[in-house]
Amino acid sequence: MRWAGAYSLIGPAAIEALSIFVLDRLFLGVTGMDPKRGATIIEPEEAAMLRAMVRQAREVTAVAGSSKMGMVIPAVICPPRDIDLLITDDGMSDEASRTFAAHDIHVIAV
Repeated sequence: MRWAGAYSLIGPAAIEALSIFVLDRLFLGVTGMDPKRGATIIEPEEAAMLRAMVRQAREVTAVAGSSKMGMVIPAVICPPRDIDLLITDDGMSDEASRTFAAHDIHVIAV
């Protein structure tokens, strides 16, 4: 567990528990999204948990505002090749959208 009252579980026990599930679709809220490094987040322990989820998912959707594009935060969740869809806001540049599309990531701006 993270801390009392957090109602969350991370760490080896949580990662082991995930191994028995197959996820049809995983939505990742990320802190940074970079076309070379992929999806990143601040906490390494949380990144490890999310990596386990990515391994079990049939489809991975990253959700990040346009201000997160090009940002690389210390803990990598997964490389771009593991992401199928990126949902962002309409502030993302056409160039950034093309860059992610070149990595076979479908981009939806809402």
